[in-house]
Amino acid sequence: MAETKMYIAKLKESRERVLLILASVVLLLNLVLGFFSGRKAFMPQAPLAVSVPPKRDFCYLSFTQILSKNLSPIFIEDSLFDLVSRDSYAAMRLNGDEKISFIYSGEEFCKVIIKDKVGLRSFDVFVNEDGGFPYYFKIWKIKEHELYENSNKGGV
Repeated sequence: MAETKMYIAKLKESRERVLLILASVVLLLNLVLGFFSGRKAFMPQAPLAVSVPPKRDFCYLSFTQILSKNLSPIFIEDSLFDLVSRDSYAAMRLNGDEKISFIYSGEEFCKVIIKDKVGLRSFDVFVNEDGGFPYYFKIWKIKEHELYENSNKGGV
């Protein structure tokens, strides 16, 4: 206790006291300005949770339903739903053995590549984005690109 009193008395007489007070004022000022400026000094600027469901996950879910011939109308525009689901998905030429091999989500569309016994097939799935949709996205166009492999040919 006596040592503490001696240290306080010494601080009063020295310039250490001035530096300690100055550092305390600067720290307090920095905290107050940081709090009122709206910036999060100790928090990341990017949001940790994204409020928009990822397009890639939406494309995976909707295309999985197409492959299982059980697509929900909430994932796709009504006119396209009628075309795709007509005659047990005949327009999609599905065998029942297709598996999703790859999905890429770009700015305008998702690229979905499926593999079956015959080979690979590629689809561009175009989606509209709107917060009013139950899953934020809705398919408005599906475009297929022929990528069939021929097992009789050698090479790449």
